Amino acid sequence: MSAIGIGVNEREVLLEALEWGEWDAFLLAGRYTLLEQGPLDDLLPKCLARGTSIVVGGPCSNLSASARHSRESGGKRQTPRQRLAASS
Repeated sequence: MSAIGIGVNEREVLLEALEWGEWDAFLLAGRYTLLEQGPLDDLLPKCLARGTSIVVGGPCSNLSASARHSRESGGKRQTPRQRLAASS
């Protein structure tokens, strides 16, 4: 075996796993997208510091929601955080 990692849907699981030991790679499935970018604040910096690679499993999984919101906002460009707040 040359590498070990974990693949999950929730970034909180991966943040906890970083406390358990050393990991080569994580798969974050569907929780880092155009609208949901919370991992930028905590998970991605910690992985970078520890040398753990991240595979993003569904970066465009909510693309249809993004397009719908763009039409509803009159085509005005918004940051991902603004889009997320507006969709809540």
